Amino acid sequence: MNEVAGPAAERIADLTWAMTALGALVFVVFCAAFAYALARRRSDEPPTPERDRHGTRAIVLFGALIPALILVPLFVWTVQALAALDPRAARPDLVIEVVGKQWWWEVRYRDADPRKVFMAANELHVPVGRRVELRLASTDVNHSFWVPALQGKTDNIPGRENVTWIEASAPGVYGGQCAEYCGTQHANMRLLVIAEPPVEWERWAARQRQPAAEPPDSMARAGRDAFLGSACALCH
Repeated sequence: MNEVAGPAAERIADLTWAMTALGALVFVVFCAAFAYALARRRSDEPPTPERDRHGTRAIVLFGALIPALILVPLFVWTVQALAALDPRAARPDLVIEVVGKQWWWEVRYRDADPRKVFMAANELHVPVGRRVELRLASTDVNHSFWVPALQGKTDNIPGRENVTWIEASAPGVYGGQCAEYCGTQHANMRLLVIAEPPVEWERWAARQRQPAAEPPDSMARAGRDAFLGSACALCH
């Protein structure tokens, strides 16, 4: 599911469509004016004061007034959208650390109670209708967190913590991707945001806080040891 599914993505989508429509309108008007000017071009006619006045009025109209009528409201709209997307605009209901690594995502769920902190990888589970603040970092190279259905991209930079937020309006699974080339396995550096009703999310979080179960037999223990001793354990 990659449709718009959250308030942040809705803001971005509305502004994008507005810019696209206005840009297309300006392009059409420019092409029409250019074609009209070419059709009426008469190089053999001497300039006159009347023609100069018409030309000046056309320059003021199409070069200043009409662009101002388009760009000023669009600028105000953009500023309002950026203010709404500011992670400091509202208090979050949940804080999650997302650390980009070559080539996977480490996810840490913060809590004021240290006993409720837990970690996951390559998946974010979030409660529907709750504002989730994301603290983004990296341990190696630049990465970029991007879930198009929920929010624009924000970079994960080594030695720096960037902050963004997401909120899902409906349950679903929303695909994300590292949007900054980070090495040979960059294309495989994907993630999922799984939005669940708050009650179901609480049940899921409670299960994640439980200690991992011990393997029930020697074969299972051997499999665990083989997995932890391999490179696969770095990502899974």
